[in-house]
Order: sequence, then structure tokens, then C-alpha cells
Amino acid sequence: MALSELADGRSNATAARGGTLRRWLCSNGSQLIASSSTLVADLETFAQRPSPMGKLSKSELVRKLALKSFKECDLDKDGQIDVKELHVGLLLVYDKLNKTLPVYLQPPEHGTVQALLRKYDGDASGHLNFEEFHDCVRMLVGTNDTAKLTDSLPFRIVSRMLLKMVLFPVAAWAIKTALEEVGGEGTKEVVRKVPNAVLVFAVEGAYKAGKLALQER
Repeated sequence: MALSELADGRSNATAARGGTLRRWLCSNGSQLIASSSTLVADLETFAQRPSPMGKLSKSELVRKLALKSFKECDLDKDGQIDVKELHVGLLLVYDKLNKTLPVYLQPPEHGTVQALLRKYDGDASGHLNFEEFHDCVRMLVGTNDTAKLTDSLPFRIVSRMLLKMVLFPVAAWAIKTALEEVGGEGTKEVVRKVPNAVLVFAVEGAYKAGKLALQER
């Protein structure tokens, strides 16, 4: 067989696989986009509702959580905490929450803690008493009755669970399907042997890397 004929054959095969991918995207891509758009719209509508966590944020359970953390971070036992003690206190709160929640919540960085101190320091003393610290913890747990759900802890938990349980697996499945459609028989065999969990892990890693890159801009 002449080299030109071999090249033409490969080009035709590549074009055929490309056509298959385009057909797959045309038949399935719109459905995926529509489903994603619907999910986003539902979340946005849901986020505009008053937070149902207002009652929880006022509950005795949250007060006990705040009180225990406050006592542990008030190192000099003067009934007030400075910014360093506040940071320790919030780390303790997040540690207790992460031990019971199905997802890991990233504790606030020191710059955020400094902003929280300024926000809840009602008498501008540079310290928080227990009631001020309690108000801060209430905000972290569920804000208040009229706050948007996007500011609440439950919304963040649900969002992360949706990413882990729905969006990441769907994206991994779409990538795997596309690779099987585009590749030849050898590629298909390799792709089929890749565990879905590995692809989901790779998609999650790419998402985190992209999110971190955006935050650093």
C-alpha cells in the first residue's frame, strides 16, 4: 500500500471518529447543559429564600458549641478573646463540625478571622466577649432568619455534596464516553480499564486546581 493511501485511510478514520464525537455531543451535550442549567436555576431560586437555619442558629445546641469552644480558646480566662484566640476558637468550632458532617469544611484563614473580629467587636475593644463570639458562630452555622442560604453552612454542605455525588461523576462519565468514541480499539480498551473512581478523583483535582488559580488572580 502506498504511503499516500495509508495517510488517506488514517485521515478518514480520524474524521469518522471526529464525526462520531460531534454526533454524541449534539445528541447528549444539550441534555447535559439543560440539566446543569436547571440545577443552577433551582439553586439560585432556593438561595433567595429565607434561611431555615435561623432557628438552629438560635438553638441551645449551637450555644453549647460556642460556649465550649470559647472556654477552650480563652487561654487567660479573662472572659474575652483577642484575634489569635478567636482563630483558635473558630478552628475548634470547625473541628467539631467536621467530625460530624459528611463533608470537610475549610476553616477561615487569618485574614478572614481578623475581619470577623472587626465585624462582631461591638464595643471596639479589640476583643470579643462570649456573646459576641456566639453571634459569630451563629453566623457560621446558619446566619439568621432573613439571610440568603448561600451564606449559610447548610447551603455550603449541600453544594459540596452535589459536586461530589453528582457533578464530578457526571463529568467523569462524559469524559470517559467521549474518549471511547474518539479513540481507536486500543484506546477504547485502555479507557474501559480505567476505574470510574480514578476519573472522578481527577475531575475533582482539576476543579480544585482551577478554583485555586482563580482565587490567586
